[in-house]
Amino acid sequence: MKTKIIAGVAALLICGPAIAQNSQPATVTDQELYQSCKSTDPLDQITCTRFLEGVAAMMRIASALIDDPKSPRHSQDVIRSVSICLKDGVSGVQMRQVFINWAEQNPTKWQNQEGFGAWIAFQKAWPCR
Repeated sequence: MKTKIIAGVAALLICGPAIAQNSQPATVTDQELYQSCKSTDPLDQITCTRFLEGVAAMMRIASALIDDPKSPRHSQDVIRSVSICLKDGVSGVQMRQVFINWAEQNPTKWQNQEGFGAWIAFQKAWPCR
């Protein structure tokens, strides 16, 4: 059962953007997410924060499976590549700031599919060891 969950989480995180791209007329980029996060409009900020919390939630689900003895050993690297070990008490506002910091340091990556920057930023901020 947990192996199926691992496969599902990995598939969503790895293939989800490709599936979404085929079903959307326009691709939303990390630049647009960054602009939403930096906006002075509270609705944009909430939208950004909730999106980032969703990305983090999926990455936390994957991290719960890293040390599961029932997980196939060969899947550990794949699980680790889509995981974060978020400390308790980290707020959505803090996640938003981590993404904003990453985006400002990596403007050449702004054309990536929305969420890739958050994935990279979160793995750097809260890696699983």
